[in-house]
Amino acid sequence: MDKKRFTEAFKFRQSEILVIDDDPTIRELYQEMFREADLPADVVGTVREGLDALGAEPYRLVIVDLKMPGWDGLTAIKAVSQGRPGLPMLVITGVGDPELHRRVKAHESVVGLLSKPFNPNDVVTRVRELLSSP
Repeated sequence: MDKKRFTEAFKFRQSEILVIDDDPTIRELYQEMFREADLPADVVGTVREGLDALGAEPYRLVIVDLKMPGWDGLTAIKAVSQGRPGLPMLVITGVGDPELHRRVKAHESVVGLLSKPFNPNDVVTRVRELLSSP
């Protein structure tokens, strides 16, 4: 299959992953790494966009940045949990605050916490593990 047809076919596959991150460079990285891993993902830049997407698509996993303008990480996690109770969330952060990490991990829907900078292969591996879980 040529690259153009592969890309078009990829666009029409239903995304199982929703990524919420305010950093445009990181969003591009997510798009590229999930495309290369053949894992359909929707990537948005705000929690509001993420909540809107959650109302429209049956995602199986949300990846959310802990620190974004206008939302602290815990508020974002609570909002996602209220919108889709039980939906697993993988939290990515560049914040090294152990107390905040403890509070994040205490949320039932949070299935992991990864630090920035991250290795894209580690994220893809963790996502595959989470998506293969019942």
